[in-house]
Amino acid sequence: MNWSNIWELIKINILYTNPQAATALRNKQKKNPHKKITVYKKMMQQQLVGMIVFTFILLYLFIGIDYSVHAGLFSIQVGVFSLISIIQAFSTFFSVFYDSKDSNLYLPLPIKSQEVYLAKLLSSQGNSLMFLMPIFALFCIAFEQRLGLLIGTLLAILLFFVLILLINSIAIILINVTGNILVQSPYKKFISTTIMIVSTIISLTMVILIQNVSAEISIENSTIVFPNIPYFRGFYDVVANPMSSSSLINFWLSFVFLLGLMVYIKKNIIPNYIKQLKNIDLQKTSITKKRKSKNNSDLNILLLKHHFSTIINGTLIVQSFLMPILLPFSFLRPLFNYENGTNGLNLSLSYFGIAFLIGVVLGNFTSSPSSFIGVAMSLERENFNFIKTLPFSFSFFLKQKFYSLLLLQLSIPLIVYTIVAFVFLHIPIMLYFFFVMGLLLSSYLSSEWLYQRDYKLLSLNWQNITQLFSRGKGKWLTVGIIFGNFIFGAILIMAEVYFSRIYDPLAISIINMTVIIPLLLFLHLRIKKRFWNQLP
Repeated sequence: MNWSNIWELIKINILYTNPQAATALRNKQKKNPHKKITVYKKMMQQQLVGMIVFTFILLYLFIGIDYSVHAGLFSIQVGVFSLISIIQAFSTFFSVFYDSKDSNLYLPLPIKSQEVYLAKLLSSQGNSLMFLMPIFALFCIAFEQRLGLLIGTLLAILLFFVLILLINSIAIILINVTGNILVQSPYKKFISTTIMIVSTIISLTMVILIQNVSAEISIENSTIVFPNIPYFRGFYDVVANPMSSSSLINFWLSFVFLLGLMVYIKKNIIPNYIKQLKNIDLQKTSITKKRKSKNNSDLNILLLKHHFSTIINGTLIVQSFLMPILLPFSFLRPLFNYENGTNGLNLSLSYFGIAFLIGVVLGNFTSSPSSFIGVAMSLERENFNFIKTLPFSFSFFLKQKFYSLLLLQLSIPLIVYTIVAFVFLHIPIMLYFFFVMGLLLSSYLSSEWLYQRDYKLLSLNWQNITQLFSRGKGKWLTVGIIFGNFIFGAILIMAEVYFSRIYDPLAISIINMTVIIPLLLFLHLRIKKRFWNQLP
């Protein structure tokens, strides 16, 4: 293999691992044209610094745990971070191997398939294996406690390398299966969207399941005993006693399986990668979709189909639903514990103000700069100016887009909240009604503000969806939305709970509603005057 070719390919492909970071660096270069910035070097430096910082933070968090006593906790932590790493590696590999749209660059060149594949694989490591760094810190601490600093560190490096090979092998197998599907189907965009959504759901489900297992602990002789997770416990078993039966089952058999995967990848996957790219391109060009002419007089239906067609993007769908859906699961375990300790959440209807306030706080999470509403108009690209020339109101078009995407954005979280409220928490229906009222009002207000922001920062020539997320310091705005709502929302909710216990909860709830609703109405009228009434 020609390593100079591989290095040049790495410099190109590392840009596809994190398009958002690459775009931010390019924008920084535009603002400072006299300052030379090598994008791939900066990205490699950022990834390296991130991994080092992440490692030392986790070293600090794990260092107080005695893993010779809590070997089960070791297996749980390794399992959680490994599963997240597999999903992260799979998503990164898909972006670099099949979603980078650079196959035309390689196909005419005299480059071996092995060189292209290895370059893409190596360029993906910094971003895809970020979540494995806590495991390295974990290995160092656990093995040092058992065997001393020198031997423990050496074994940590060795076994961490084995785990890296395993994560990469599994992700490569999955991504190759995906490539074979793309060869058979021309619907690449739909497949990539589905893959992104399914992989995220699987990742979250696995983490939640493992967390639930870790919560089911038993007390024996005043010692907390965590259950051991099969396979993941093998990394500790092989250090504690490499010849034991548990080491044989949980590590050595898995190691043989890993060797088999690597042989299969070397012989069957890597040599055929370029051929697979050619077949995918051939499939896309050979199949054309015959469109039937439609004389559909219902303009609303046609426009709704158009609005929904613009959001078919896996990254966008995940970003839109991840935050509002993940939050209930973050609170679910503490609420279960609270319910078990107090014989249920027997809240009086006088506490409707608290339910309304919780809805207002959660409603602010439903929209963000990286949600449907936050990028809705920019998704139109060149259609945005074309639609202005059509014989219907452009203002009507923008308003319909807003309401249709807002309804879609709220639908899935509301279904999740309803299941959590009635199936798990048994919330009284009237309290849930006020919760939904607060959620709808606040989500409507935050969504129309973000819609206005998208109009002001309108970008129609973007190449990657993440470029839209980072406009106008969008990343910092998202962080502010999350932590601002957590901090101020928690303070307001705790304050209302406190005063409701001291004074009449009905009076506190009425005061709450009479303050929040006029405030939301005032902010809405302000946006209406400055944005909605100014639309062409």
